[in-house]
Amino acid sequence: MITVFNRREIFVTRDLTALRKRTDELTAKGIEYKVVTNSLGSPDRYHSLPGIKAENAYEYKVYINKKNY
Repeated sequence: MITVFNRREIFVTRDLTALRKRTDELTAKGIEYKVVTNSLGSPDRYHSLPGIKAENAYEYKVYINKKNY
């Protein structure tokens, strides 16, 4: 189980393709991971930030257990 106390950030991206590639690699190696998603605006389309492209509106952080680093 990955918690805030035993995790290490290994990857940060806004690209879903890159995220999928990294998580597939971790799965193939049998490494447990956690993805945390941060939004730049509200998920409601009427309250999003103007000028932000939809593909750049989310940031994905991948964490693994420190013992697997």
